[in-house]
Amino acid sequence: MKPTDSSRLQRAFAVLAILAIAVQCTFRNTYLLHLFDSTIIDSFQDQENHWRSNVYLQGNYAPVSEEHVHVPVEGSLPSDLNGLFLRNGPNNGFATTKKRYHWFDGDGMIHSLRIVDGKAYYNNQFIPTPRYKTEQSYGEELFMRLGEITGMTGLFKLLFVSPNMLRNNGLTDLTAGQANTHTLMYNDKFYACYESSLPFELILDDKGAVQAAVGYDTFGGTLNYPVSAHAKIDPVTNSLLFHSYSGDAEMVKRDGPIKVGEYHGPSDTFGVYQGISLNHFPFAHDMAFTKNYLIVYDGSVHFQKEKLMEFGASIFGWNSSHTMKIGLMSRSDGHLDWFETNKAMSIVHTLTAWEEEDGTVVMWAPASDKVDLGLEDHNNEFFMTEFRMRPGTAEATMVVASAEHNVEFPRVRDECLGKPCRFGYAGWMTKTTGAGQFQGWAQFDLQAKKVNQVVHFGEGENGGEPVVIPKPGSTESNQVYIGTFIHNDSENADYFVLYDGETTELVTRIKMPYRIPFGFHGQWVNGESLDAHVAYHEANNSTKNATAVM
Repeated sequence: MKPTDSSRLQRAFAVLAILAIAVQCTFRNTYLLHLFDSTIIDSFQDQENHWRSNVYLQGNYAPVSEEHVHVPVEGSLPSDLNGLFLRNGPNNGFATTKKRYHWFDGDGMIHSLRIVDGKAYYNNQFIPTPRYKTEQSYGEELFMRLGEITGMTGLFKLLFVSPNMLRNNGLTDLTAGQANTHTLMYNDKFYACYESSLPFELILDDKGAVQAAVGYDTFGGTLNYPVSAHAKIDPVTNSLLFHSYSGDAEMVKRDGPIKVGEYHGPSDTFGVYQGISLNHFPFAHDMAFTKNYLIVYDGSVHFQKEKLMEFGASIFGWNSSHTMKIGLMSRSDGHLDWFETNKAMSIVHTLTAWEEEDGTVVMWAPASDKVDLGLEDHNNEFFMTEFRMRPGTAEATMVVASAEHNVEFPRVRDECLGKPCRFGYAGWMTKTTGAGQFQGWAQFDLQAKKVNQVVHFGEGENGGEPVVIPKPGSTESNQVYIGTFIHNDSENADYFVLYDGETTELVTRIKMPYRIPFGFHGQWVNGESLDAHVAYHEANNSTKNATAVM
């Protein structure tokens, strides 16, 4: 008997219903969803050619697998130097990745050097975020990588695979970060920080090793938006100034693509905590502050949805028709004024900012007139620039300290943040392949608006961010040491180097026992702060913070 049109339609609906149930079951099961993603979707992502050409999977960018704690390091160090040098960075949790990989994708790994009584101890450990622990338990790369967001398959992963994978494992965008960008010691608590999630709290021991994870901190249940890797402590008020940016549709609808805040940890209270409305999604990686203002910027690098359809393209692109604006938000009432630079340009990191007696706000930052966040063909140039904003006007004026020196990862002494400061430091670079590695560092005189001196590492040596370490008992902005890890190509070995920030002379050079891949940001925690952190957790006798979520 020949089937009728009605019976054909019924069969078609039955098949569709079965497929729908199968898809739903697949998407609600972690293993089946991963199998679908890795065997079908990934087959269209051209991983093998990507792996071969990806500089961030090779050389000293390649991940390390082994973890070490309390390893004695031989070498001469200033006897009065007491503290913990840390460097956070991306390190893929699997020795060989099966996914397209962007440098920002690696799991967080902290490399640290505890310095006390002229001795040093080395640690390197993965940061045990829920994302990392879940993937390690399955033995598979489950969660979407930034490198995968390319072409139609990337869009499918973004819209369907990633949300379901997070839900299946009890995670949200705020609790799924790699914690791989920076570290922060605030109010006796230690955090690993990432661009698009909450700060992840860890417990350190007295030699700087990670002892336990507390979890993502919501600051008393208030945080409902990411906190970027560049929160800053006001040395006068002891408040934490922070911001972040997001492309999450619900967050943008509620708060806008940028949100800023001020949190006073000792009293567990907030100052301003509010969003900023814009009609686009800018790359706003850092911020600054002064006595009266939180400072944000709206540069010329924006999320461009059409880039999603371009296979291999970065989703953040240069918008030459958009001139950069700098926003001053009042710390007292949240009022925001924008200042126009009248130039297409972008900032990634700020050096510092302050207010002058006449109310003029001064901000220093390396700035660029073209930024490529794809990072695969790294040819970005940044020049240290002074920006001046006078309340009551609508324009920012600019002075470039030097157009000859390409610098980034700028730092000042932490006690100088938000206040007039004479000397600042930044990583100095000449290479155009691979981000986050420097061939030396530069000292800037912000009063004279010039480069004082450039220090070059040795031949075939590249280092990380120049971390400012105050000399014991000192107060001036240049009474510091400059410390960083450097990699020697010919030896395939790494060293910790310490320079005098006043004379720029090399103080010590210590060979590290293991290779340290290039990473992101470094931090110095003085011995008193580390002791207070250890004592705080010993007194609480708990690895759980009442406001933390795993």
